Amino acid sequence: MLEEKQIYYAVDLQHRTYRYLTCVREWIPDQHAPSIRSHDSMTPSEAMADWVRATTKSQSHDWRLCRGTPQEVNEFANMLASYLLVSFDLVAGNRLMGRWGCSCEICARLIPGPHLVSKKLTKADKHQASMLKEDYLRTLACNVECELKEHGLAEILSTPELDQAAALATYGVQLLRRMNGDIVGPEALALWREFAWLPTGSPKKNFELRAEDILAAEGRLKNYILNTKQQT
Repeated sequence: MLEEKQIYYAVDLQHRTYRYLTCVREWIPDQHAPSIRSHDSMTPSEAMADWVRATTKSQSHDWRLCRGTPQEVNEFANMLASYLLVSFDLVAGNRLMGRWGCSCEICARLIPGPHLVSKKLTKADKHQASMLKEDYLRTLACNVECELKEHGLAEILSTPELDQAAALATYGVQLLRRMNGDIVGPEALALWREFAWLPTGSPKKNFELRAEDILAAEGRLKNYILNTKQQT
């Protein structure tokens, strides 16, 4: 089950990474080339951490967004690197190299342009998201000492309100994984779009992820599973 303190921290971390990305994209065009080395031999998280260290030396923005203990900086870098990799694709043959001379997976995604497009989800991505929801629901049922049979699982996933709650809670699990540096794929983006986008295929206006909504979603699912057990 989700731990409240961790979820609040992870959601706040996600919000700060979004604000940091906005600051970086405002900062890069107005500054001399930052002291960024080539990231060819680094992991995406290591490359992102290098950016964090370089930008915190600047006084032009409030870089407290990404300051903290070494572990907190690593978690920040993990989350932002994951967001960039999961959310965007690079257009073949149109890769941008920054003025600092690096075109790694992270540097190429930091600056928006014709080389960068929002990731298009495939049927396989959406199927994998469904599998993650099923795994989450089985784990939740196990944690409350209930057996969730196939028909019960199908009923949850076929009920729009419960299915969206499952997507939200499962996304919370994925946030924790991303924060810790685990590799996640576009299935995390597929989960996001299940609750943050409209059925018509566009983002919900002014949507903001809230930790309390993730925890409430898990609570709703837990109560449903327990009530189902009592009725059998």
